Amino acid sequence: PRAFAILEPLKVTITNWEDDKLEDFAVPRHPKRAELGDRTVPFGKTVYIERGDFFDLEGPEGIANSGRLPKGFKRFLPDGKVRLKYAYVISCNEIIRDPETNEPVELLCTYYPETRAGNTPEGEARVKGIIQ
Repeated sequence: PRAFAILEPLKVTITNWEDDKLEDFAVPRHPKRAELGDRTVPFGKTVYIERGDFFDLEGPEGIANSGRLPKGFKRFLPDGKVRLKYAYVISCNEIIRDPETNEPVELLCTYYPETRAGNTPEGEARVKGIIQ
């Protein structure tokens, strides 16, 4: 069996999600071994992503890279959209930063309910970045 953990968490608050609402998603325990079954992952107003999945153009990595994206980077960006694997597409509206380090400590985001579980609405561009 495999395990999944976030080693450098970054808080994501879904601003248009109901405060007390939780939704469960069935996620395969292993991508290539269906016999291992599924596990249930709850989704709510607050989720956490791996810090490395967000490229902060104005933060330490943006400064180190002169504000340029790494070649082939398809994850989450300020003012960008990304799909949370097995869940929804979200967009980043605001970055809350640590006043001393300028590191992001929280992202305020919007989710798009019509994008549940891999759906792309007609007329919408498919989101390239998918993060777990």
